[in-house]
Amino acid sequence: MAGEHTISALRRKYARLIGEAEHLEAEAARHRRLASHVAETIKLFDAGLDVSGIRPVQSRAYSRWRGRGVGIRIYLAILRSADAPLTSLEIAERAAAFDPEGGSSRSAIKALVGPLNKALSKRVGRDVVRIEGRPRRWALVRAGQ
Repeated sequence: MAGEHTISALRRKYARLIGEAEHLEAEAARHRRLASHVAETIKLFDAGLDVSGIRPVQSRAYSRWRGRGVGIRIYLAILRSADAPLTSLEIAERAAAFDPEGGSSRSAIKALVGPLNKALSKRVGRDVVRIEGRPRRWALVRAGQ
């Protein structure tokens, strides 16, 4: 038989999950009501429009940089100010200082490394150089090279 602490922890977990599910169901019902109000308003302006043909749009995930191209501009600014090639992690650590939400935790910094590598890889050969070896290091092409 499981210990009393295990049962009580599982009960708390279950209660939290059920509470979250009820909250989300109430939120979904609220959104459906709002959508039906908008559908009725659409019909006031165009009675022949079939709103069931309108496809739902998935909301996008929050972007820490809030704008297209902001991240790469920050990465390039960091590389411009660097005296030597920087690893992806070093660039991410410096970029975290630009985060308006203050996401400078270790996990937030590590989450930047993948997108950073992808963004810089797209610019290799134009203005970015990838230094061979591990860890991956990056530098800017200097004028006259």
